[in-house]
Amino acid sequence: MFTFGFFIRSLAIATGLQFLFASVAFAEGAGVIRDAEIEEMLQEITTPLAKIAGSPEVKPVLIGDTSINAFVKDGKYVFLHSGLITKLDNPGQLRGVIAHELGHISGGHVARSGEMIENAMIQTLLTGAAVGVAGVAAGGGGGAAIGGLLAGQQAGAANFTAHTQTHERSADRAGLDFLRAGGYSAKGVIETLEKLSALERGAPAFYLRTHPLSRERLSAIRKEAKASPYYGTEDSPAFREKYQRASAKITGFTENPERTLQLYPEARDRSVAGGIARAVAYHKSGQPEKSVRETDQLLANAPNDPFLQELDGQLRFERGDVAGAIDRYAKAYALGGDRYPLIAVSYAQALSATENFDNQQEAIRILKKALLRESDLPLGYRILAIAYDRAGEPGKAALASAQYALLIGDREGARKQAERAIKTLDENSPEQYQAKDVLFFSKKP
Repeated sequence: MFTFGFFIRSLAIATGLQFLFASVAFAEGAGVIRDAEIEEMLQEITTPLAKIAGSPEVKPVLIGDTSINAFVKDGKYVFLHSGLITKLDNPGQLRGVIAHELGHISGGHVARSGEMIENAMIQTLLTGAAVGVAGVAAGGGGGAAIGGLLAGQQAGAANFTAHTQTHERSADRAGLDFLRAGGYSAKGVIETLEKLSALERGAPAFYLRTHPLSRERLSAIRKEAKASPYYGTEDSPAFREKYQRASAKITGFTENPERTLQLYPEARDRSVAGGIARAVAYHKSGQPEKSVRETDQLLANAPNDPFLQELDGQLRFERGDVAGAIDRYAKAYALGGDRYPLIAVSYAQALSATENFDNQQEAIRILKKALLRESDLPLGYRILAIAYDRAGEPGKAALASAQYALLIGDREGARKQAERAIKTLDENSPEQYQAKDVLFFSKKP
C-alpha cells in the first residue's frame, strides 16, 4: 500500500522537473522522500537562510540516496541526499551544506553554468560511449568499458572544472556570510568538510573533480569560520532531537532491518529516535508485536505528538488494520490541524479504503482542504478520484483522475479523463471549468 507518512516516489513524478543529469541513481529507482516531520525540520533550517540569501521561495527536496551530496536546480530547489541526514551528526552540519547550496543560487552559478555543463556532459557521453564500446568489442570486457567511460569523463570534465571550482569557493564564502547574518555557527561547515576530506583520502589521481578538494576548502575558510562571534552557538536540544528523529526514520525505512537494529539497539538506546527506528525495523521484518510495543511506548510518553500518531497510523495501515489506522490518523490530523497536507492525504486514504459512504465524504472534505494548501500532490488527486467514485460522483472522479494524470506527466490519460469529466459535469460549473483547464494543458506541447 502506498501511503504518505514516510513515502518514496519517482523523482520525475514528484517534481515534474526536467533534469540536466540522467543520473544512474535516478534510473535505478532513487526517489523523492515525502514525510511531514522530516520536511518540517528541513524547512526550519532552510527558510531563514533562504530569506537572508534573497531567495525566500527556495524549497528543500529530499532524495533517497545514501551518499553525502546536495545540488540546486533552477534557483528554486535545494536537493539533499538522504545520506546527508543519516551520515552527518547534527543540524549544524546540515545547515552548513544548505547555506553552501544557497550560495550557488545567490551567485547565479546555476544559470551561468547550465549550457557549459550540458556541453561537457555531451562530450563525456560521446567519448565514453565510443571508447567503451570499442573496448568491449576488442574483448576487453567490463574493465575496458569502464576505462573508456572514465576517459570520456576526463575529456568532458576538463572543459568546466576550473569554472565550477571557482563557484564552489564562492559558494563556501557566501554560505559563511549567510550563517553569520542569521546568528548561526559555522562549526558544522568545518565538521562536514573534515568528514568529506577523510572520505577523499586515497582517491585515484586521475579522478578530475568539479569541486576543489575538501581539505583545500577547509584551509581557505577555517580561519574565517572560527572568527564568527556565533561559532560556539549550538542548536537547542529540542531541535537536535528533531534532527535525530528524522535520521532514525530515514534509516528505519531505507536500511535493512538488521542494520537498523544494530544502529539503534533496544538494550542501549531508549531515545525517541531509537523507538521510531526500531518500530519501523520490526514492522519491515515481520514482527508486528515488537513494532506495536515500540509505538505504544512512544505514544504513552507523547500522546499529543502528531508525527508519532501518524507513524503508528501508517504502520497499522500497511499491516491491514484500517480501523486502527483511521483512529491514529484522525488523532494526528486533529493535533496537526491543516498544517500538514501529507498527514491529511494519509488520513483520507485510510478513510477511502473502507466501503462506508460517510467516510468517503469525509475523505473528500479533508482532501479538498489539503490540496488547497499543496496542489501538487499526485496521490491526493488519486485518492480523491477513488472517494468521489465510491460516493457516486463519476464526473468529479474523472476530474480528479485527470488532475492526477497531468501531475505525473500522463498527458494522454489527462486528456481522456478531462474529456470524460467535461461531458459528465454540470454545464458551466466550477468543476467543468477546471476540467477544461486540464484539457488545455494536456494538449500543450
